[in-house]
Amino acid sequence: MIDGLDVAHLLLVFPDVSEPWLLDGLLCGGICAGLGEQGVTDLIRSEGTWEPLDAVAFSAFFEHRRSAIADADMGFAPLIPAPDQPLPERMQGLASWCLGFCRSLDGVDMGRLQPDMLEVMQTLDAVSRGARVSGRGEEEERAFFEIVELVRVGVALLFLGLHESTHPGEEINEKW
Repeated sequence: MIDGLDVAHLLLVFPDVSEPWLLDGLLCGGICAGLGEQGVTDLIRSEGTWEPLDAVAFSAFFEHRRSAIADADMGFAPLIPAPDQPLPERMQGLASWCLGFCRSLDGVDMGRLQPDMLEVMQTLDAVSRGARVSGRGEEEERAFFEIVELVRVGVALLFLGLHESTHPGEEINEKW
């Protein structure tokens, strides 16, 4: 579900990043908001001291993540800590990812979203505030998996909803 090469690529593009989960959330949120590559770069710069090491590598990573989000088969997954990491660490990573995603959509006119998309945004906001988990038990693991699925599918639906008025092949490069 989550490609370890994506995390490795992100860390190659931004070698000094201390929290790749937040950075990927910013990137994916910016893509959903229609900021375009330069707009996402500016957003990332405004959120921290992160600077892409290589513009070509960033461009390739941006397009890779954009393609994943726009995938009709909903193959997108947020970049979060690996499944072999402790559950509290994975939950914190997901919360950081959602925080970055929500920050990226601060300027989006939420009034144009359908009620189900507003619900997705509320869910992402709630996840961004984190949840305390003990990391014990199969039930907590199952609940975490369900939250990741909500985020994964919700982001894909938000992207489609925000871009449904765009003609196929037309790039959105402005913030609504």
